[in-house]
Amino acid sequence: MLKQELPNLNGGLTPAEASVRALRELAAFDSTALSGFRAVLVETATGLELYEHIPVYEGVFVWSGRRGMRVGISERDFFAIDATSGRDLFRTPRFRQFRQNGEPIEGEDDDVMWEDLETGGVYASGIAISGRQIPWDDGSWETADGRCRFVYPSEMHVEQRPRRTDDSSPVVQALRAVFEASVASGNPVRWC
Repeated sequence: MLKQELPNLNGGLTPAEASVRALRELAAFDSTALSGFRAVLVETATGLELYEHIPVYEGVFVWSGRRGMRVGISERDFFAIDATSGRDLFRTPRFRQFRQNGEPIEGEDDDVMWEDLETGGVYASGIAISGRQIPWDDGSWETADGRCRFVYPSEMHVEQRPRRTDDSSPVVQALRAVFEASVASGNPVRWC
């Protein structure tokens, strides 16, 4: 029911009668503890999740026009592909990033390298993968010109982690409110 009623584009209506069934499905979804698995890019040293595979984006989380590549994670590995041909430039489940001169990575830099920890192959990416955001020395999270500061992990890997239903709690709560209003008023949900 939810799959049928939730739009992939703007527009459409869900009748109040369908909202009743949608509320039952949301309740059933909420009653389960796990909802499958998800692929995530993990900072190896800390175990922190950096990026999650989003199917609608085919796992891509960096679109670099300057480099002519797309960077992301599949269900199994980290990848960089040529933006025009779709050809693999780099693909591995585990890698490290570093600068050729050995200095710390502080952002996108022409000399950023990725090393495949499975094969030892090295690729000159020129793109640094950022981790969590950190404050500037003055404690601010953003400079006056909008720049942010990030940690750049040296080693990362892709792994499957359980997807918990409570991961979707904000979305479920919002849908529940919309469908409850539809049922209470007898009006359809209008998707905009």
